[in-house]
Amino acid sequence: MAFLRIELITHLERTLAITLVKDIILNAEGWIVSHQFFSNTFASLNFEIPYATIDSLLTCLKAEDFTFTLIEDCPRGKKGDVCGGVSLTFVHNKPDMNREVPPFG
Repeated sequence: MAFLRIELITHLERTLAITLVKDIILNAEGWIVSHQFFSNTFASLNFEIPYATIDSLLTCLKAEDFTFTLIEDCPRGKKGDVCGGVSLTFVHNKPDMNREVPPFG
């Protein structure tokens, strides 16, 4: 099974970067399947996108000056959709965000 994995490191403000990546995925006819936020230093977005729009997605990421690495690439030109994931690492000097998590009982 093919999977597209992208690792992205940015100095952009966290919510702006997440919004830009989300919009790029949606503009490439994809959709967000799930997401995970790890404090204010890391986020993960899982998505599905048509094989036909993979190159468009990568071109748009470059156009927004994102520095990214393809950790796992997949073939082009196939019919249907491919699962993908973007890991975003935010580079900044802000303190870690702490959120209280209630105990499970």
